[in-house]
Amino acid sequence: MNSLFVRVYIIFSILISLAFISLYVFVSYTLQQTLNEEIEWSLRTSWQSIASLIQEDGGFQYDEEVFSIFRKGSGNYLLVKQGNRVAEIQPDEYVLDFPQRYGFYTFEWKGRLIAGFIKSYEGYTIGVYRDVSEKRSYKNTLLKKFTLGWFLLLILFLLLSYVLWFLSLRNIRKLAKSIEISTPEELKPINIKLPSEFMPLLNSYNKLIERLNVYIQNQRLFLYHLSHQLKTPLSIIRTAVDLAFRQNRKKEELLNLLLNIRASVEKALKITEKMLFLYRLESKSHQTNLENFNLKLLIEEVLDELLPLIDKKNLTVDVKLDDVILEADKELVYSILINLVENAVKYSPIGGKIEITTNKGCLYISDNGPGIQEEDMEKVFEPFYRGSNVLSQEGSGLGLSISRAIAQLFGWKILLENKRNGGLLVKVCFSA
Repeated sequence: MNSLFVRVYIIFSILISLAFISLYVFVSYTLQQTLNEEIEWSLRTSWQSIASLIQEDGGFQYDEEVFSIFRKGSGNYLLVKQGNRVAEIQPDEYVLDFPQRYGFYTFEWKGRLIAGFIKSYEGYTIGVYRDVSEKRSYKNTLLKKFTLGWFLLLILFLLLSYVLWFLSLRNIRKLAKSIEISTPEELKPINIKLPSEFMPLLNSYNKLIERLNVYIQNQRLFLYHLSHQLKTPLSIIRTAVDLAFRQNRKKEELLNLLLNIRASVEKALKITEKMLFLYRLESKSHQTNLENFNLKLLIEEVLDELLPLIDKKNLTVDVKLDDVILEADKELVYSILINLVENAVKYSPIGGKIEITTNKGCLYISDNGPGIQEEDMEKVFEPFYRGSNVLSQEGSGLGLSISRAIAQLFGWKILLENKRNGGLLVKVCFSA
């Protein structure tokens, strides 16, 4: 039974039925108790009337008015005994066949229900009885009507509840239909009225759609920029191959063409490798190898690798680092540092200065290059996007995207800020 509706409806029906049975038992018990109290009170009253006929000298005085209630056919019976001697019987001697117990009690006699009350007074044992079969029949008839009425009401209630629940789930089926006809090309939030219990499901779905739309849009931009970046090296390769196939090419010309092809292939490979690396980071499929290492030593490795570029532009690099121990994937952190420091070197003017410092758990990389236009501050972290003021510089536009993806993997932050006197300040904070 996989239907939630059927399971809930069955449980609801069982609970309602149990409530009905409990109500029936309670009403039946209460009605019986009320009836018994009424009969007992009536018998006590009759008993007191008989007891009042006993004289002070112990004699028993007959009273026509009192004894008239015990006439034959009235359904009332009387037995008065003094010791073992019968003092009075009304209306027939078969009263002697009635069971005799002190207090109030009921018993069956010849298919009739008889209620009796016996108590001693002034040496006499007085027992009054009454045929209560009609009252029992009345009680049973009342219970039958009550049972029939409540049973019909229960059936009606269950039918109505089924219909109402079925109608309330109609919107769920409408929601399922809307989801079914959705396509990746057109994912829109769904706006339909649902019961409040199902609104969290609809809201979660709409939020998922919003995230999917952003993801799909980013993928489209990603592929667009990728194709644009690969277009140039592939065009160069095709042109070089076409030229190589022409006749009368000198050896030196063929060598230059091959070098151009090789350079273009390397550029395309770098772009592809960076793209795949970024994809693994964003999809959380990259395996990280956590270890403890000194940030200062890792930055020294980065500067050693970039030393030829630094010397070529005659840059001054001022390094003031504390001994910061990080627990992370050393190779990934190296990728962040090489991207950020290489950008500082690339965009710094000849003879410029780069400062690398640490303070309060953050790394600062400062240059005196052109900085970033304010409208490009967030966009430069998008894949293949490059600032409008640095388009003349060679680059793929993937460095900052990869750096931020790695930082987010460890819960770090990368912030960019233009300096007042020119240049860019990059801030990497190693705590959230």
